[in-house]
Amino acid sequence: MTLMDINLTQEATSQRSPIPSESPEVSVIMLVYNHAEYLDRAIEGVISQQTNFNFELLIGEDHSTDSSLAVVARWRDLYPNIIRVITSTKNIGMMQNLRRLIVAKRGKYLAYCEGDDYWQDQKKLQIQVDFLRMHPEHGAVYTDYDHIIFRYGRWRRRSRKRSTGGVKSISEEIFKELLSGNFIQTCTLCVRSDIVDAFFCSELPNDEYPVGDWPQCLYIAGFSKIGYLDFPASVYRRAPGSVMNSGIQRHLEIAIGYQAMLSDFFSFFDVDKEQQVLALSSLHCTILSLSLFAGNKNAFYSSWHWLKENNPSSTKPMRRQIMSQVMKVNLARRTLVLFLRAYTWSSETWRYRQPVHS
Repeated sequence: MTLMDINLTQEATSQRSPIPSESPEVSVIMLVYNHAEYLDRAIEGVISQQTNFNFELLIGEDHSTDSSLAVVARWRDLYPNIIRVITSTKNIGMMQNLRRLIVAKRGKYLAYCEGDDYWQDQKKLQIQVDFLRMHPEHGAVYTDYDHIIFRYGRWRRRSRKRSTGGVKSISEEIFKELLSGNFIQTCTLCVRSDIVDAFFCSELPNDEYPVGDWPQCLYIAGFSKIGYLDFPASVYRRAPGSVMNSGIQRHLEIAIGYQAMLSDFFSFFDVDKEQQVLALSSLHCTILSLSLFAGNKNAFYSSWHWLKENNPSSTKPMRRQIMSQVMKVNLARRTLVLFLRAYTWSSETWRYRQPVHS
């Protein structure tokens, strides 16, 4: 199967701006759905990039119910030689929206910026492409980022989220590290197009996966090195209503869905049993916490029994013993959840105290 075998209907590709006269070195992928209030900043961050090569911005507008289409059309009319818009008369979903942009891209390299995120460093693309040109053994490179949330009527920033989050330095075995969780923010990533093409032509991409970025990063790491550049080139926005800000129950459903995704990667890359247990232990510990918050006893005890059978040492820490006891008593669970929510709110208010300037 080739990328062109993916079914792109005439309806799905009905609106495009003129194709630039010169081939771009980089194609920037921007998925858009109900991002109208954030799009100006997202698009401006891409358009303002200072490079010694051509690049294009491919916007996949997925039949938004707000004014997103009007916003991207306005920018397309301003920069017809850079921006191409692909849209449709019905919503097709995140994965199909991504696939049609991958088919349409023409750059040797791909970079990503979803419609509610933005780039804050005008040299981001130049620095990342220079890195990949100098390091042919690397399939991709990513950077640090700032994280913003909406509090008390305005956006507030936590600078250098990855660095301050305690993530360890990336080793040569980044694939194994990524199996235990994705720490690469999509808006910071720049990757060779041929690797992404190979990923979408493989048996791995599955529209049932809860997310699209983690499996792609795993695939890249399975075949090449991934570089890290220690500067915050992008801003990741925790937007109200987004998939990753849609409540504890949705987070729990996403985490549970990761099990099937990881199983596919274990098989594809022939991951040994010990590494499988380590990766799944990390996931099941996450499910414990989320199911405690959600009050989902079935999910909690399913993960608890898996851990007891496969990695019993992970159930011995005091906090997990407490979780097990609290889960049995609804009043205790609700009290603990209220306390943890209050703690999380106050902690985030302290960490995200820097205002974001317009």
